[in-house]
Amino acid sequence: MHRQTITSARLDIVGAWPHDAVSWLESQLPSARPAGFDRWAPSRRAEFALGRKASHEALIRAGAPATELVHSLQATPDRRPLWPLGWTGSISHSVDPASGARVLEAIVAPTSKAIGLGIDWESLSRMQTAPALWNRVSDPEERIVLCSHLASEEVQAAVIFSAKESLFKALYPQVLRYQGFEAARLIEASNNQGKIHLQFALTRAWGSRWPAGHLLSAMAEVLENRWVRSEVVILANQ
Repeated sequence: MHRQTITSARLDIVGAWPHDAVSWLESQLPSARPAGFDRWAPSRRAEFALGRKASHEALIRAGAPATELVHSLQATPDRRPLWPLGWTGSISHSVDPASGARVLEAIVAPTSKAIGLGIDWESLSRMQTAPALWNRVSDPEERIVLCSHLASEEVQAAVIFSAKESLFKALYPQVLRYQGFEAARLIEASNNQGKIHLQFALTRAWGSRWPAGHLLSAMAEVLENRWVRSEVVILANQ
């Protein structure tokens, strides 16, 4: 999955979101505060600030010039981060209801290498307690594709759910149009030392560059028997 293309920053948090992240945002990226930020609940403000902090850290690790970051990562009207010129990225966070653990990760890449990135984290316990969601995000035939790699149906559904979320995050900024989970279909999967490589066929067009039938890949893995993490990298020449 072209790991050499992307740079990531991950935060693992025990308990509530740390509210000092808001102070960091106000001092380091004041222009990233969206309209109405002060009216948000404290946990939502902290979550937002940590997402920008992880993104900022990932950009620095990737070599983005510090001068380009001062006014970056503002929220667009649909609340996507405004990445610095020449960069793209994606942010995800999740909470495990069973343990209270929280995880947040941002990935970035220069647009000379990737035009779309998607990252997603999902809690397995959430999927286990929401079987009605399985058939909303996948159908039995898609889950059968994963039978030889993942034994339980809820983990199969979680992997497909997460991978489609990553796929749609990578595609959405290119077309600015939302699609349902049926807009991509899992057709093939393989497992390489715990990393599950998935191939999806688009069932609807996402603009002229990605017509119906176009194939795109994702990578997913089950971590700590608690999380599903997935990512999608759409290369600049893809």
